[in-house]
Amino acid sequence: MNEQLLDVKRVLHLVWRHRVLASIFVVVALVGSVAFVFLRPPLYSSAALVLLPGSSGTNGQSVGDDMSTDSQIATSAAVLSPVGARIDPSLSLVTLRQRIHASGTATNVLQITALANTPAEAEDFANSVATHLVKFVTTNGAATNASGLVALQAEAAQLTKQVNDVNGEITALNGRIAAVGASSSAGQADTTLLGSLTAQQSQSTLQVDSINSEIAVAQLGTSAANAGTEVIQKATTATQASLLGSILTVVLGGLIGLAVGSMLIVFLFRGDRRLRRRDQIAEAVGIPVVLSLGTTRKAKTAEWIEFFETYQPSSNDRWRIRKTLRDLEIQEGAPGTLVVLALGGDADSLMAAPQIALCAAALGVPVSLNVTGKDPKAVDLRVAMERIAMSGRQLRPDLDLQGGVHPVGLTVVSMVVDPVRPEVLVARGGVTVLAVSAGFATVEELARVAISAADCDQPIAGIVVTNPEPDDPTTGRLPEAPSPLALAAYRAPARAGWA
Repeated sequence: MNEQLLDVKRVLHLVWRHRVLASIFVVVALVGSVAFVFLRPPLYSSAALVLLPGSSGTNGQSVGDDMSTDSQIATSAAVLSPVGARIDPSLSLVTLRQRIHASGTATNVLQITALANTPAEAEDFANSVATHLVKFVTTNGAATNASGLVALQAEAAQLTKQVNDVNGEITALNGRIAAVGASSSAGQADTTLLGSLTAQQSQSTLQVDSINSEIAVAQLGTSAANAGTEVIQKATTATQASLLGSILTVVLGGLIGLAVGSMLIVFLFRGDRRLRRRDQIAEAVGIPVVLSLGTTRKAKTAEWIEFFETYQPSSNDRWRIRKTLRDLEIQEGAPGTLVVLALGGDADSLMAAPQIALCAAALGVPVSLNVTGKDPKAVDLRVAMERIAMSGRQLRPDLDLQGGVHPVGLTVVSMVVDPVRPEVLVARGGVTVLAVSAGFATVEELARVAISAADCDQPIAGIVVTNPEPDDPTTGRLPEAPSPLALAAYRAPARAGWA
């Protein structure tokens, strides 16, 4: 069978049909949520504020720190590991990251929120993380400035050496020029070289002055590395989550249970093609529903015996069965046979024939009940009837459980057939109905039984639905009866005795 996408309406109907199973999932989820709330009560939370001032940009304007970067630093191993190590018992980094949250609340202000089992622990967590964050930022800032200062000092020393070397060469050239004379060819060459060295000396001196200025600025930054970054607010008084949070947790658990149960129901029953509505059953084979019965299945012989001894039909059942027999043109006071077909394995529909027989006997109609079929439930029913007959007890004056055809009354035959390969036994001169419980049979199974009954020249005149769904508003009536026998039965005038 090809899989088809389920529409929303069918999914909702499927979940509603199996609402008991869905309710079990919801109840289990609710119980689990309540247990979770009680076993793991809401944690206390406390928050501390840390000021992280911006650095100076190249254009002299203030550049604020990236709050997302600062948040990651606050929850990094470099900050959280020292905090977890000092706790007894120590907490892992994973647990700390679950309980520590950092977020920016304003420009350059980072809020450290800590969760713990007690108020004191929550406040201690928040203060410890804030302190270690400040220590980490300031320590790394000072180290960075110190590294830059060393590089600048090395560059200044190199330039100073170059200036000293140039000064020495200039002094030597001045001595040679004085010795040989400035007008000599050698003096003229030295004079040209002297001008070049003098220009180099001026440029190097300017570079040394610039580097010395940068060194002064770096030294100032190093001395102020710890300034600005600080804890501006210690951890506040720890608070616990409100009752609303616990209620939402329980409600969320119930919704999750409903969702899981619904998905499981759709997965398990998405291919279910069994008929549940009376109209569906009637339309499947084109035969109207003539009776609906509420039954209670019997699993053992002793339960069948108890049923025959104690069953008392209600006034409603007696009236509806009486009307059904009249509509099927079964006359009171004349021999008649009612064949009730039931599908093997359908324990609820097997109850239809005994209930009809007992109800007719309660109305004063002589009734004989026969059971045929190899179904285990049918065998239990036959054994129960044989035991009652062998005991010699007369449960009801007009009820015969010894089998056979009643000469002057109604013979009810309960015939159980295989839903896969149904074999309907011939019962000449009788009216045949099909008993099926809601949600048991498919269209194919009902059609096979209807075909088998028609081949035996005893077409099904009506359908008896046992245990219809409580929310089924349909009746199983067809616009017009397709079967001539059923059509005649519905148009027949009321017979004496059943009217």
